[in-house]
Amino acid sequence: MANNAAGNVYANTTTGKAEFNNANGSKPLATVEDVASAINGSGWELNSASVGGEVIGDTAPTRVNPGSKVNINAGKNVVITRSGKDITIATSAKPVFENVQVGGDKGPIVGGDANGDVKVSKADGSPTKVTNVAAGTASTDAVNVGQLKGTVGNINNRMNKMNKDLRGGIAGANAAAGLPQVYIPGKSMVAASAGTFKGQSAVAVGYSRASDNGKLILKLQGNANSRGDLGGSVGVGYQW
Repeated sequence: MANNAAGNVYANTTTGKAEFNNANGSKPLATVEDVASAINGSGWELNSASVGGEVIGDTAPTRVNPGSKVNINAGKNVVITRSGKDITIATSAKPVFENVQVGGDKGPIVGGDANGDVKVSKADGSPTKVTNVAAGTASTDAVNVGQLKGTVGNINNRMNKMNKDLRGGIAGANAAAGLPQVYIPGKSMVAASAGTFKGQSAVAVGYSRASDNGKLILKLQGNANSRGDLGGSVGVGYQW
């Protein structure tokens, strides 16, 4: 095949290929090599980059040629839904994490221990406090410091009241112990006394009677203390 005056078509005896060139060196027609080169160059590059996340594995761009297949794999806690050519990537509704850090790289870390209990710590692993906790209502709810202080205060108040009641009772016992009793045979005695103990006070009144032979003695008493409580006792004795 020879080149004509216009310089269009000729056969290359070295390569055995037909070549198409104009007189000025340009190619008027696309060759098979041109088509093959265009097809091979029509692919696209697949790349992965970190935008606030983490990239694991290949980081260099990968050329995807026509006819090649690209796989999109669902990693842990990821759900992929495909409908024809539409792909939806979402986070699992029930994700499982070893731990979660909130509030930035200096925020607390929430995780679990070997026993399955919740563990909250600072970014360096040291203990941290949980704030803005609502008051618990159920028996298994956590309590906040306000509730704890209220409970402790209630216990302290009840113990303080009990302590004062006990002091009043001891004051009543002291008053009863101070009551004199009859000692002459055939005689009776009415007596009164007062007692005190650590800020509480009490009064007592009593009656006693000795038998005519002086061997049998009856005694009874009643007392009232500053706590508003009443007490009393009765006794009988025989002497010989």
